[in-house]
Amino acid sequence: MKQSASIYKRGDRYWFCTVSKTTAGVGLLSGPVFSMPLDSTEHALGEAVIRSLNASEAGIPHPTDWRKFRSPILDAVGVKSWYALEKGAYHCSAETDGAIIRFVPSQADDGGGFAFKRGAFEMPATSSLETIGRRLLATFQACENSHPMNLAGLEEKLAALNLPKDAYCLTGGLPNEAYCIERHDNAWRVYYSERGTRSALKLFESEEEACQYFYAWISDAHL
Repeated sequence: MKQSASIYKRGDRYWFCTVSKTTAGVGLLSGPVFSMPLDSTEHALGEAVIRSLNASEAGIPHPTDWRKFRSPILDAVGVKSWYALEKGAYHCSAETDGAIIRFVPSQADDGGGFAFKRGAFEMPATSSLETIGRRLLATFQACENSHPMNLAGLEEKLAALNLPKDAYCLTGGLPNEAYCIERHDNAWRVYYSERGTRSALKLFESEEEACQYFYAWISDAHL
């Protein structure tokens, strides 16, 4: 029997929700649901994946009224709708047939929800927990790479670097000794601000290009 789970990276946590098949053969995010902090070890993440997959089963009751069905992951995360859950989140699926564990990355769909991308990360089901956790991290990296970078995404990625708050400014201006990004006229500009002047100024036509450059620039400087 194939066992499945749905995994979200949202805010400062990973959320795991087991997927089980109903008596009609429909996969439901039925739980259990649990979360792990983003700084969890690869071993701990591997354990979480196995725990979530092992809870997957077949033959759970099929909902008789879909309007009344509510996945437990919404309550666990503390949101009222799928839209709220998916906003700013990354998602992948995990599945196993007992021989292979497979992670499939997804990307936000223009019509709402997530669409699975081509390509999957596979490994033997007997792989170490560290390997499973490492593959999960690689899958989410693939998810993030599929999302256009914007200021909100940049802010999230910078927070994960644990840089001093005064090391950068995402609203431009001339703070002292800070990396800055701002929209100016019809372009985006990235620069280093020091003593009231802008140095190493770069101009970009799109927010995505500017944010990607800014993230790579400050990462190289501080890591």
